[in-house]
Amino acid sequence: MQALFHIFWSRKSAILACCLSASMTLVAQTVHFSTPSGFYPAPVSLSLSTGAAGHQIRFTTNGSAPDAASQLYASPIPLPDRSPQPNGSADIPTNPPSIYEGFRWRPPLGLVPKATVVTAAVFEGDEQEGEALAEEYFIGPSLDSITLPIASIWADSAGLFGYEQGIYVPGKDYDDNPTTWQPGNYFNEGPEWERPATLSFYEGKNLLLRQPFELKIHGGGSRMMPCKSLRLSAKAGLGAALFEHPFFENRPHGEHKRLVLRNGGQDFVRTLLANVLMQALLADADIETQAARPVVVFLNGTYWGIHSLTERYDKYYLANYHEADLDEIDLVEIAMSYQVKEGSSADYEAMIASLVGSDLSDPAQFEAIAAQLDLENFTDNH
Repeated sequence: MQALFHIFWSRKSAILACCLSASMTLVAQTVHFSTPSGFYPAPVSLSLSTGAAGHQIRFTTNGSAPDAASQLYASPIPLPDRSPQPNGSADIPTNPPSIYEGFRWRPPLGLVPKATVVTAAVFEGDEQEGEALAEEYFIGPSLDSITLPIASIWADSAGLFGYEQGIYVPGKDYDDNPTTWQPGNYFNEGPEWERPATLSFYEGKNLLLRQPFELKIHGGGSRMMPCKSLRLSAKAGLGAALFEHPFFENRPHGEHKRLVLRNGGQDFVRTLLANVLMQALLADADIETQAARPVVVFLNGTYWGIHSLTERYDKYYLANYHEADLDEIDLVEIAMSYQVKEGSSADYEAMIASLVGSDLSDPAQFEAIAAQLDLENFTDNH
């Protein structure tokens, strides 16, 4: 027994030593920020440090991930009140001059509020060691007037505003097809037009959620508006499979797979509120409505206006409210034609075919259709 115990203990020691070494490596690869994210009335002097002897820290201040060409940290970074500085990305046209004048992008009338996003990573030579970390700083009195919740989004600036790959600009797609009805990079879809990003959500100036997610442009024709709707999708591969926060009062759940920061749709040039108001008026009807609330959006540290943080109609919405099996949901969207968003349209098409050939004055045939259709919900919708 003594020999067996000795062998076991030796192995345990080896395992502990291995784990300790890995832990020390992770600590060494981590950047430490002297000041946490938040709102500060006066400029901040930010110090960065790492436990990796002989390594360097490189950082950016525009939301982009640092690389070997990024600025080298050598002394505390002064973080000023940026409100007097040029607007930067807010002065980038987000639709072309050929668009209908009422929807045309115009520069802000003055200087907009700004935050500073500092992203830093440890490097050994040109090689990054460990993950990049970021903090953001809202500095100065220009931010005091913001009382709404804040959704601050960081993403690589080239992936948002770059000529070839920027999802938020007309870009190369417009120059290649300037006479089409819907020109612009922002009308493209597919995995290559999705961007890794990070969301920081503040209420009462308190940081309540920070989470990596997948960002894409959301909507149809509203993509041509100066401010785009943004779809936020939680991904396990990026850090968390759900957004776990009670964003909406009086809703039975606080977990969301997808959220939308909506630009107001066709009401963008008026009140931004038409869709939210109509859904609120119908909240007591037997139809599906989306919870929504106004928030202020910052994009890579630049004020981006008021959006509606909104639930998204999808299979995850149905699973939340009806305890539906995700693998059993068929979701068909009907406008001028119908599109299959989830699952299959086979059962829907079979019901329509049966309906067209039915005599609904016959109780048996009526009941056969009623068994496939929520009549009260259908009636309230029409």
